[in-house]
Amino acid sequence: MNKIQNELQKLSRRILNEIAFEVINPESKIPLGFKKHTRSISWLAEQVITQHLETNQKKYDLEFFETSKTDISVYDFKIKFKDIKELIYVNSKITWIQQKKQRNDMSSIKKLFKFYEEHKNVKLFYLIFPFEYFGPKGNKIKFLENVTCGEYIKMKDFYLNPRNEHLQAFYEVENVDRTYSEFLEIIKTKQKKGNKIFIRDL
Repeated sequence: MNKIQNELQKLSRRILNEIAFEVINPESKIPLGFKKHTRSISWLAEQVITQHLETNQKKYDLEFFETSKTDISVYDFKIKFKDIKELIYVNSKITWIQQKKQRNDMSSIKKLFKFYEEHKNVKLFYLIFPFEYFGPKGNKIKFLENVTCGEYIKMKDFYLNPRNEHLQAFYEVENVDRTYSEFLEIIKTKQKKGNKIFIRDL
């Protein structure tokens, strides 16, 4: 694990208890209980994480923090630690601990390619926050400590989905040493082996 991954995971563990929340208050609005559906709370949870960090930068010794200006970007926020010189781009994601293990959408292939074209050698990481529902009605969201952190260009194995044009991988995908150029070469190879060309500039 490199220094950036280590710092991101340390930060994640520090905020876990602070970002637990109730989905609906009062619970009387859901007399039959809250149905467990990750997509229903994913955006809310990401907002809670991002806004908590943005409003507590001094508490967590952050030198810089800025949220993405759009909801459809490949990252949610930019962050800088005091003892790391690089500006780090982070895409936060949520996963229910009891959800069946499967490949997950990590990013739009075209948006990811465009981002790297416009930001050469930028550090783009993903942070996967596992959570569980708890309480009598399953209305409360609690985050767990086993946060997964990795760098997009270093994902050892990923799949290019021709149906939704997303790069997909298991959240626990291993990271390997790889450069930006090597990452694009792998995308190029995967395109040729499939039945769809996602990026024609390669």
